[in-house]
Order: sequence, then structure tokens, then C-alpha cells
Amino acid sequence: MGWSQGYCCSACGLKAVVSGRMDGGFYVETETRYCPHCEKLDDVGVSLWCKEMLPDLLPLDRIEELLQAEQEFGLCPSCKRPGCQPWVAGSPCPKCGGSVQAIEGEWVQWI
Repeated sequence: MGWSQGYCCSACGLKAVVSGRMDGGFYVETETRYCPHCEKLDDVGVSLWCKEMLPDLLPLDRIEELLQAEQEFGLCPSCKRPGCQPWVAGSPCPKCGGSVQAIEGEWVQWI
């Protein structure tokens, strides 16, 4: 379970609802990254933090699904290309260098 916050660049209008940092769900650790190809901020899967424990946690078909998804870790979720750059809330806009602000009242909880 994690929290995502809305962010918007005041200079170029880049907007996204992302964690804004490293985060983790039940099985997958994510990192907010900027894709220079799509010009988007997104949360990207980077690891299965509990890989060794999966046989005790899930049925085989669910484990196979997660292992298949693991092949796309580090890739942009939209274009499936590598080269995404990590971004942390409070940092300048990865697209234009402008100021990125949290959007008040725009956040979601995810599982």
C-alpha cells in the first residue's frame, strides 16, 4: 500500500499523480521516474522486494504473473523503453527545470 500525490510544474505544466519517491506495495518496490521519450512522470516497478518469500505467500499462477512483470522493471510503463531518470518530490521539473508543486487535495491511496 502506498500514497500518490498530484504534482504540477508551474513552468511547463508537466502533471502527474505519483509517489514522488521510492515506495513499495505488497510485492513490488517502485520509484518515481521521468521518461524523456514520453515526457511523463510515472511510478516504475524496480524490484520484487519479497521474491524469496513468494512461494509461502501466493499461488503459483500469481507468482508467475509477478515474475513476468519483473521483466519490465525499470522500463517506462507507457512506452516500455529504458532510460527513465529518477525524480524525487521537491526536485526541479525533470522536463524543463521549473518548480514542481504538490497539488493540494490531489492524492490517492493504492494497494
